[in-house]
Amino acid sequence: MILFLILSVAALFLIVYLSMAGRLSDNARAHRSVSIPKATGQKKNSENVPSNNVKLFETYDYYGTKIINENGIYTVRDKTGSQIFYSYEELPLAYKKMLSTMQNIGTENKKNAVAIDFRNNTYYVRTPDGKVRKYKRLSEIPARYRS
Repeated sequence: MILFLILSVAALFLIVYLSMAGRLSDNARAHRSVSIPKATGQKKNSENVPSNNVKLFETYDYYGTKIINENGIYTVRDKTGSQIFYSYEELPLAYKKMLSTMQNIGTENKKNAVAIDFRNNTYYVRTPDGKVRKYKRLSEIPARYRS
């Protein structure tokens, strides 16, 4: 009789625990959900759609908010979750300001700034005088540009 009572209480605790764990996981899933706007009824202008031969992929990290631009489609990841915007015009003003700030930081004219890009297995070095030089290996780039 006592064994039956102990097993019943243990089963009751197990049922309560599993139901609480299910609720917690549902809440956690709700915070990670992705809000994707419906594409029905939206017509894309030919201006907004890049041609097939040009592939664009940019990522920006603004104090933990990540903005990814892939061929004109913006994915924004922040504390609240992920959101997808199908054009620059759909972005909220706060995200547009973040993008413009990050682009200004990347393009502002810095004294003695050297930019090294790696594209198609080739290193491109842009010097402060505006010249672009190509190098096949990182070791071929002069030390004054690498540091």
